[in-house]
Amino acid sequence: MQGQGVYVHNLPDGVDPNARERNQRRIRVFLAAVAVCLLLSLSYTFLRPAVYESSATLLVIPPAFDEQARASGNAQQVDLELQSLTRYSLLSAVLEKLAVAGMSAGIAGLTLQDLQEMLSAAPVDETNLVVLTARGADRYLLPELINTWVDTYQETQTNAVRDESMSDMEETKQQVAELGRRVEEKREALE
Repeated sequence: MQGQGVYVHNLPDGVDPNARERNQRRIRVFLAAVAVCLLLSLSYTFLRPAVYESSATLLVIPPAFDEQARASGNAQQVDLELQSLTRYSLLSAVLEKLAVAGMSAGIAGLTLQDLQEMLSAAPVDETNLVVLTARGADRYLLPELINTWVDTYQETQTNAVRDESMSDMEETKQQVAELGRRVEEKREALE
């Protein structure tokens, strides 16, 4: 039997002579499964559309005249401003301004609902700051959208303060006129 080229291994009892081959097969199957999973997950990640983000920080100043009222009303004022920033009328004005400004290529088909989903406002803890964020697929539209949002908000706030001041002035003029009338009545009564 020496000439036949048969080599006999002396393996201990219980050791399978095909174990090495099975282990190599398992390793190949494992590596193939990992490669397929990596390929699928990476292709999913890289084939998704890009989501860009643009943000701005806005300082909210409470309209209180004394410092104690200002300190106690900060959180409430920030919450009110957050509601004001995301209300329907302000966002519709933003959409109209974008359309007027010639951004129609970027907002073609953009509805108010889309705008509400794109925009968010969040307070910064323990401060009077609000972070405004816009997320979307058009990286050129987002900064314009944030700027228009801030400009529209500031115009709205300015108009509200002006209207309130005008109302206060009218009320004061009426009170002065009433006092003048009373003074005249008293003078006439004295004469």
